[in-house]
Amino acid sequence: MFSFSTVNFAVGFGFLCIFLSLFILVKAQKALKLLAALPITFVFSIYQPLLQPLVMVFLLYALYRWNEERKGLLRYFISAGIVIVLGYALYFAVQQMFLQAFATESSGYVAHFFSISGLTQNLGWYLQKLARLAYNIFAGDSSFYGITIRSLPVFLLVAGVLILVLHYKNRVKTRDYILFLGLFTVFSLLPFIGGILTKGYIPYRSLLGVPVFLMGWAALALKYARSTAKWVLGILALFTLFQFASSANHLFASSAFAYEEDKLLAYQLIDRIEEEKARTSSPQPQYLEMIGFVERPSTPLISRIENIGASFFGWDQGNSTRAVNFLKILGYASPDPLPQELRAGFVSIGNQMPVWPAPGSVVIRGDTVLVKFGPYSSTQINKICAQRTNVALPNDFCP
Repeated sequence: MFSFSTVNFAVGFGFLCIFLSLFILVKAQKALKLLAALPITFVFSIYQPLLQPLVMVFLLYALYRWNEERKGLLRYFISAGIVIVLGYALYFAVQQMFLQAFATESSGYVAHFFSISGLTQNLGWYLQKLARLAYNIFAGDSSFYGITIRSLPVFLLVAGVLILVLHYKNRVKTRDYILFLGLFTVFSLLPFIGGILTKGYIPYRSLLGVPVFLMGWAALALKYARSTAKWVLGILALFTLFQFASSANHLFASSAFAYEEDKLLAYQLIDRIEEEKARTSSPQPQYLEMIGFVERPSTPLISRIENIGASFFGWDQGNSTRAVNFLKILGYASPDPLPQELRAGFVSIGNQMPVWPAPGSVVIRGDTVLVKFGPYSSTQINKICAQRTNVALPNDFCP
């Protein structure tokens, strides 16, 4: 969520609603338990990926109070399922009311991540990608955290051993312990299990179940631990928290440095556009079309991890709207992004242009500024080819 730090408070409020729903569910009597659906409605409305930590918190409560709750486990899970369904139904109803009131449609942003049809054909590949992601997170790999979190895998190893051994010693029946292990495994897989429906890809910003996973392992390990084990786990937790803080500082710094690089590039681009306007005596251009995109590799100073350390000129493999908005934020009266239906008319010119910063990488044709950072990306090609147009495209342009 660092890449969207302006809405971090909303995610925090979402977690508050998760814990509030659990509190109502376990403390309220009879029909009043249904009131737990109200905070769940906010959970869905704030950020849909909060559904996973919501389910994980309900499951963690049952695991933590295993000896007290196992006899009424089925009733508890049924109640939890009912309030989740009611919470979603209320969220959906309110959403439809707003869509009707404002005469608009849902963006479908969340839905476009899901691919149900390819599940049976690529399940093995999806699971392999998810296993690799889970390994990078639990091993404290720098590809996820920017720096290596060396104490995290040790913390998880010690916590895991304590959970397995101590809960076995305090078991009532062996079959109950086996059921505990099954639910504990589900709890540990929940942060990633949704990835099988999203082509094995989970945006890092939506991995909100990972903090609940760490919290759960710590809580379950400490429940029956003796003082020595608590000291060991506590020291490892302190080292891990310190490295998490270092990781956060590094990731914020990466985005800050990337922003400075983008500002420098934007000012250079503005100068080139103004020079081209003066050279061609063109009026104020109306549109801007970005060809290709800026791709900056990760360095020890600036980690490039999804949106962290990313360039506004590189998102979505070259999105003119993002580039135009960034120029406007810097105070430049930038042209608007070129409409989708007009892009095909500039493909032949764009293919012949040299790449930035070579002379000729910024040109004005009619009312449009063309800026070429590289060859047309696959995303740009697909969008142009998907648009029905009467303009003839090069024979080898569309896949």
